[in-house]
Amino acid sequence: MTNNVKKIIILGHFGVGKSSLLRKYIYNKFSDNYDVTIGVTIKKKEIIFNNSPIKLIIWDIEGNDDIYKLRTSYMMGSSAFIYVFDTSRNSTYVNIKKEIDYLSTILPSTTGVLLGNKIDLIDKFELNNIKNNLSLNNTFYISLKEIDSIDFIFEEILKLQNV
Repeated sequence: MTNNVKKIIILGHFGVGKSSLLRKYIYNKFSDNYDVTIGVTIKKKEIIFNNSPIKLIIWDIEGNDDIYKLRTSYMMGSSAFIYVFDTSRNSTYVNIKKEIDYLSTILPSTTGVLLGNKIDLIDKFELNNIKNNLSLNNTFYISLKEIDSIDFIFEEILKLQNV
């Protein structure tokens, strides 16, 4: 058991893969079934990072196409966030810079990473266009369906927090 506890919230529009991200990280499983999150799903995982035990409490917050309507109470006490978007659906990232600015305003002491999911559904040219147009720091592009492990995403969050 550890006293070092980090609350990480997973945010993004409907159907971008937030619950798939959580399931992949906690259980190392992927499912093609679409599960709608109502409210929030909370999971815990204890890890060792830099030789120290850390308890991650991960909140998978229901998808919302209008980030300004998210319950801020879900975000309170967060150490970090993962903002997931669907690379095959422009509507999930077209306003991402404004949405990240908003998150930075309401979560000023948190760190965050962006996760472009579903790269298996687009070609390399489209992916390069997205990368060039977004050009945001701490952004990863993956396919939760095809990737073996996503531990690196959570490790990156801890590195950003100087844990």
